[in-house]
Order: sequence, then structure tokens, then C-alpha cells
Amino acid sequence: MSQKSHYFTRNQPLNSRGKSAADPQVKLQPKMAETPVTSKSPHTENVAAELTNIRAILQILDKDMNEVKNGVGSLNETVNNLGGRITEAEERISRLEDEEAKASPIMENLVRQNQQLREKVTALEGFSRRQNIRISGIREGTEGRDLEGCFKTLLSEALDIEADAWYEIDRIHRVGPAPANDLRPRHIIVRFVRDKEKEGRKKKLITWRDMRVCFFQDYAQEIR
Repeated sequence: MSQKSHYFTRNQPLNSRGKSAADPQVKLQPKMAETPVTSKSPHTENVAAELTNIRAILQILDKDMNEVKNGVGSLNETVNNLGGRITEAEERISRLEDEEAKASPIMENLVRQNQQLREKVTALEGFSRRQNIRISGIREGTEGRDLEGCFKTLLSEALDIEADAWYEIDRIHRVGPAPANDLRPRHIIVRFVRDKEKEGRKKKLITWRDMRVCFFQDYAQEIR
């Protein structure tokens, strides 16, 4: 008696119990489970690296934000201090403006009084000089030690006026310290006892001993 061989092929249909429809005696072998993948793929490694970089960047940003917050807080404190100082400065300026407004009329009055006093001093100085004659052009040393005698000789020789004929000298002197030899000679101030005695001599230019001598009124500096 011969035995029949049984074959299992993929193309044979299976019944609902997993058996071949051609041969109900043949059992299907269970499939082997796939071996799990233990190695990481390059894509996974790139994603992990990117996440690490993002975490590091976030930490840096968080640190920078804290520094910015601290800086803003310090800036706010500085601004508040400046605001207080500005307010104080404005108050001081306001007080100074008020004081200036009060002092301005006083200052104007003082300036006016000072001008009036200067004018009075000038007038008094001019009045005190009304009997004076200023003489320029006489070389230093011409008078020797007798300036009054030199002046009388000048009047006698240049103006043909005899000494003590009609005038009386109160005092006579040169103005200022002696200059160097190459500088202009100092003026001579002659003060007469009476005002009328100088009228004939003022503002007159003469030549005496090769010197150009000028007589003029001894006015105050402000009205020359």
C-alpha cells in the first residue's frame, strides 16, 4: 500500500481555523517575531543634538533675560534718582528767579546811584582842577631842582610875562614817576592861587629853547 505525500503551498487556501483547505491535517508554522532594532538611526541622533542645542540656547536666553531685567531695574532706579534731582533743581531755579526778580530793581537803583556818584566825582574833580594848567613838551631835567623857577623863566622868555607880575603859583610838579631817557617827558601841572590867572596860558602852543611847549586845561580823564 503506497503512501501519499502531503505538500503545503502558499497558494492553498486556508480555512477559518488556519488549516489548509486541501489538507486539514497540515498545521501552519507560526511566524518568528522580528528582531528589535537596538542601534539608533542618524536622524534620531540629529534630533537629539538639535534638542540639546535648543536647551543650551534657552538657558543662555534665560540668563540674558535675567541680566536685562536687572539692568532695567537699575535703570529705573537711576531714572527715579534723576527725576528727584531734576525736581530739586527746578525748585532751586524757581527760588533763584524769585530772588532775581526782587533784586533786579535794587540792582538798577544801585547802578543809577553809582552813575550819579561818578558824575558828581567827575564834576568835583573838574572843579578842583579849574585853577590848573597842564604843560607838555619840556624835556626832563630842564628844570634842574627848581621847577617853579623854570616855569617862570618860560613865561618870561617865551610869553614876555615877568615873574609875579600878575600871577601867583600855588604849587607846581611833574606827573608820575620819571621815565626812561628815550620816552616822552612827563607833563607839568601848575596850580594858580586864582582861577583867572591861567586864562591867558591854556590851549596855546609855543616854541621855547627848541622845545614845542603846549599849555592846556587840566581836565579830568573822563571829560578830556
